[in-house]
Amino acid sequence: PIVVVVVASSSSSSAFAAMSSSAASAPPPQQTPPPPYGFSSAFDSGNGELVSATADVLTVRMTEEPFTEADGRRHFQWFHFRVTGNRGNNLAIVIANAGESSYPDGWDGYKAFISADRKTWTRVQETSYDGAALTIRLSPTPSDCVHLAYFVPYAHEKHLDL
Repeated sequence: PIVVVVVASSSSSSAFAAMSSSAASAPPPQQTPPPPYGFSSAFDSGNGELVSATADVLTVRMTEEPFTEADGRRHFQWFHFRVTGNRGNNLAIVIANAGESSYPDGWDGYKAFISADRKTWTRVQETSYDGAALTIRLSPTPSDCVHLAYFVPYAHEKHLDL
């Protein structure tokens, strides 16, 4: 909201009229439409934090694991998240902080894992690393709900089935 304080004088009424007419004719600010898909890592073994999303690029960062006493560091190398509602569309998924991970040399030649049912996992051949970010290209997204992971997840549910 705009608050205008007017002090009464003969010249202030014309200044107020000019100010209010220009504010009224200004177009509303442009809002970026939400991406046409969903993102989540809020599930067992999930790891990934949304940085930004457009219709064709999803940027995520891996979150650190708890402090490790052996070397006094917090490590991160793992990601696991899902994308929903994007079947048939191309999507580049950028893991923005891959170059800062615990073992960045491990990304050279690496191929991410993808699954539509969390039972059958395959490698995403269009995975590349530029020394800073890991990019996973889905050309197109094969299902309405896909999970992407660093490696095939071993969820706590599966552990309970042992």
